[in-house]
Amino acid sequence: MIARQIQPVNGVAELRLPDATHDFLRADNVNSVFFQVLGARGELVGGDRDMPLPHEDDRPQPGIVEFRDDVLRGNDIRVAYTTVDLPGLAPGRDPKNTEPVLVQMAGTLDKRSQLANDIIKGVILPQFVILPLAIILVWFELSRGLVPLHALQSNIHARRPEDLSPIEAGQAPPEIAPLVASFNDLLMRLE
Repeated sequence: MIARQIQPVNGVAELRLPDATHDFLRADNVNSVFFQVLGARGELVGGDRDMPLPHEDDRPQPGIVEFRDDVLRGNDIRVAYTTVDLPGLAPGRDPKNTEPVLVQMAGTLDKRSQLANDIIKGVILPQFVILPLAIILVWFELSRGLVPLHALQSNIHARRPEDLSPIEAGQAPPEIAPLVASFNDLLMRLE
């Protein structure tokens, strides 16, 4: 988003950040978010002056974002960086020629770890509560749903071998009513 805010003005790269964006980038009291925009000649266009630079051969093609780990002010940081080609930055140059502008964003690894912990707390930990609760509810509902089937099984098991009277269909769950009807038909034929 910062790269999209860079415009050539009078042959120089200029960064025009909305106040809300600037406030957002500086809202953290411990400065865990850093950014830097360097013009085509290495001049600071915006952001933190002391951000470490990538090696010259590590600069990505425009529009491609690369990542690296580095250190800034004694803090381990993760840096995302890209280049932006802006037409005719130098005065008197052909506007069709482009000059690369380096854009870097970084966050402290402590901030990243804190964010990962917040995600774990917010998403994964509730699963440890929800999953056992869901298992208990499913087990309870299945047990409750199988009570009529167990009663029918006990009724059939308790019958004497010579008892060929039909099974009372009212005891059976509606899902197995066709099975009970077929069983009663068998008992009538046997009788």
